Amino acid sequence: MKCLMFFLASVLSAFPLVCHAAVTGSGNDLLEACAEARNPDAGLSFDDVGSAYCLGYLHGYIDRERITIKGFRHTPLICLPAGVTNGQLTLVLLNYMQDHPDVLHWGADLVTMNALLAAFSCD
Repeated sequence: MKCLMFFLASVLSAFPLVCHAAVTGSGNDLLEACAEARNPDAGLSFDDVGSAYCLGYLHGYIDRERITIKGFRHTPLICLPAGVTNGQLTLVLLNYMQDHPDVLHWGADLVTMNALLAAFSCD
């Protein structure tokens, strides 16, 4: 029992470090993860951690934008069309990062925002 408790304490104490690394990732980190998730709609396996991270990060960003708009009554800047797929969102982000290597040192959040604004601006 002591071994199990020690193991759990070790794992849980390392968890904040993993979360911090994910939150502070750069566009370079996101590009590396998203390169493994080229087209999830085509049946790509999501057993890969990079693919899951990419799609999860993208959906988390979009969810945060929706909450901010509803909670603070801001005018949306990003308007996703009805029927947009996970694969399309992933490709938009991946293509933006490949076309703009000069911004990959920025935070992943800024890179994601710019990619979505370029493709789905409400203007």
